[in-house]
Amino acid sequence: MTGIIVFNLLMVAFAAAIALRLLPPARVSTSLDWLHGIIGITPPAADKAWIFALVWVVSLLLIVDGLLLMLVFLVSRVM
Repeated sequence: MTGIIVFNLLMVAFAAAIALRLLPPARVSTSLDWLHGIIGITPPAADKAWIFALVWVVSLLLIVDGLLLMLVFLVSRVM
């Protein structure tokens, strides 16, 4: 349980750092270029990289929390 809370806090802090542009834009752009290259899609323009990074982080957070919520729901129905 503590790990889930820590994960959520870290991801929210990371999203806030991206949104407030506290991270260097070159680092965010490079990370997105690497991520998009791995999955084989076109990387975003460097000036729009922070928006795409924010979308990735928020999507990851929603997916992980949604899966955990479904797991808790299913386990509560079985027991």
